[in-house]
Order: sequence, then structure tokens, then C-alpha cells
Amino acid sequence: MTKLYYGDGKCSISGEAAGVEINYKGAINIVDKTPDGFHIMTGNNKIMIFPFGVKDITLNNLFEYTGEFRISSVIVSDWQGKSLSTTIKRMMDYVELLDGNVEDMTIPVNKLNATYKHRANPHKTTVDKKVMENMHTSNHDGDLYLGADIYDGYYHVHLETGKAMTGDVHTEDSQELKIKIIRKPQRRMAAKRRTSMRDGNGGGY
Repeated sequence: MTKLYYGDGKCSISGEAAGVEINYKGAINIVDKTPDGFHIMTGNNKIMIFPFGVKDITLNNLFEYTGEFRISSVIVSDWQGKSLSTTIKRMMDYVELLDGNVEDMTIPVNKLNATYKHRANPHKTTVDKKVMENMHTSNHDGDLYLGADIYDGYYHVHLETGKAMTGDVHTEDSQELKIKIIRKPQRRMAAKRRTSMRDGNGGGY
């Protein structure tokens, strides 16, 4: 069974995980520890960890963090998109729990909540890596457009906004790329003309 571990400022996973979605309470500063080709996005109390441009690499170390972090649920999938049954294991932050000397292992009730906190107390969740860099259109599923023309080459994506831009890394010369959405024309049923006595087709004497 897949296991997700967190606590003491670290979050990791065992098993054959290729994608992870974490639902949580709190706010943390995240330092990405995933392998090259994996990325972390956050929003609406979710942390999404996913691959892009790589294959058959399993996750282990996910991220380090500071702040308050309580995981409520997790969704994990493998490279075939199959959902993996996952157990959440919380590791206690003993530095936060100890009250006084190291030899004193008494844990007051008001210290129990500290097991969810590690050092800082940020107001909102942030990720240190905010840009997906060094990507190429040859590995992109679908066309990217620069103006009216199909773009071919390196690009990067800003994770906070979802914007794709030209260049392997962001510079002042980077330009925004678009995905063209082609809308299929909708078929409309022609309204049938109503006939009546007024059309002159109703007959008469």
C-alpha cells in the first residue's frame, strides 16, 4: 500500500506514485523536492504534484515546508492513471512538542496542536518554484499560437497564472502564447412555417 508521510517540516511518499493531490488545512511555505520534470501547484487548499515531459519516474521526496499543515485527504495515481490506495502517516515534530528539557517527555494538551506546525506561520501557501521551465512544443499535446501563427520552440509556464510564454526561461522579451479553441458550428433546426387559413392554403367555397 502507498503511504504518504508528513510532519517535522517534510512531506514524502512511498510506492509507485506518479501524481498526488493533497487536500489540507492551514498555510505553508513549500520548498519543492520533487524530481526533475515534476511540478507543484497550489490553490483552494489543494496541493497538486504532477509530471510534465517525463515518464516512468516515481515520486519519493515531495517537499519541505514551514507553517501549519493538516492533511485531510489525498488522491494518488500511478503512471497508468490508476488510483492507488494510500495511508496518511503523520510524523510528530518533537522539537515543537518538547516543553523544557529534552529529558522531559510530558506533552501538555495545549502543545498537541503544535504537531501540525513547523516554525513559521505564513498567511497563505506559497511554492518556491513558480515557473515550469525548459519545455518544448515537440512534447506538447496540441498547438500553441503566437499571434495567428503556430509557435514552434521552447516555452515556459507560470504556475500561478497558467500562462505559457516564449523562451525556455522568463525574460523581458517573453511573449504570451495562446491555445486556439475551435468551436464547432451548432446545427439549428429550421422553424417550420405555419400554415393557416390566412395563407390561402386552407381551401374555401
